[in-house]
Amino acid sequence: MFWNRFFSVYLIRWTAKLKSMTEQRTTGNSVDSVDTTASGRTTKDRDGFVTLQLFVSLLNNIAVPCLTVAGISPSCFYHLFVGAPTVNTQFTYRSCSLVSGAICTESSAGVILMDYKPPFTYNYQCSSSFITYYAPTFVFMCVMRAFLSPLLQWALYYLYRRATPGTHWHQLLDSVLVMSLRPVTSAADIRIDVYRPYFDANQMLLSLFTYTGLLLTFGAVFPPVAVALLFTLVSVLYFNQLKISRLLSIAAEKGLLEYADVIEAESRRAGFLPVLQRVVW
Repeated sequence: MFWNRFFSVYLIRWTAKLKSMTEQRTTGNSVDSVDTTASGRTTKDRDGFVTLQLFVSLLNNIAVPCLTVAGISPSCFYHLFVGAPTVNTQFTYRSCSLVSGAICTESSAGVILMDYKPPFTYNYQCSSSFITYYAPTFVFMCVMRAFLSPLLQWALYYLYRRATPGTHWHQLLDSVLVMSLRPVTSAADIRIDVYRPYFDANQMLLSLFTYTGLLLTFGAVFPPVAVALLFTLVSVLYFNQLKISRLLSIAAEKGLLEYADVIEAESRRAGFLPVLQRVVW
């Protein structure tokens, strides 16, 4: 969860920026030879990394859990790869020990001990194993994204506004506060930072695609998880809208329309249909 939410995001941004800088140096820093966006990434690189990020996100959140549970759960396919333990059993029988004429007049009990390895038999209980192993994890993830993440961001915003500028505490809060919640000051302070964008539209789309994928897979197996995922999806969407609406409203009141230009540049080609078609397929 933390890898998809934080580490992979910065890794992709760093890789895209490094590749863009390398291509610019290779072509002699020609602006016309490289189609760069305002955030320092080429449009082609950006589209390709969207596909890569979504693939890795779905792989980590859906494919890997399914394969893991299928491989380690005895209710799934564990005994297909690892033989079931040997079963020791016994059964009792009676045999005639004394025969008088054609009639058995005395019998005795006998015991036969035997062991065998049971063959693999699918018992159609694999879906319950997914619920047992991962339902609590997905519910915890939904609580983190839908409630704790917004509360943490607003708490940081509250502390940042009351911190004294120039202090170490203010610098620490400044380094962790998201750009869309920072104060709207002057046009000179507006900058495009690939590592700290005001609004990463591609990242929001990736989150929505990931939650939709989880909703259609694990949510279909266990409806309560589907409710939690649907609520989280709506929460992520509207919380991002709230932050950007707040930023643009304050910027418009102060006449700093450059903020709208920056967000437009950062969101360029996000949701572009050819890109989304390639991502989905």
